[in-house]
Amino acid sequence: MTTLPQRLYEIYQSQPESPAVRLLYNAQPDQALTCRDLLLGSAGYAQALAQAGIQPGEVVIWLS
Repeated sequence: MTTLPQRLYEIYQSQPESPAVRLLYNAQPDQALTCRDLLLGSAGYAQALAQAGIQPGEVVIWLS
């Protein structure tokens, strides 16, 4: 079974600028994120969490 991250990476390799998700906002324009945007953004979060000592499999709750 292919996971979402695996499939996203497969699409990224052949079509990095293809839309991956669309963020829908109330009273604002929608925003499309490409495979590149999503992978680079998630890699940044992963690096920050690893530097904070978070281990794979640990649960993180993000409050903003």
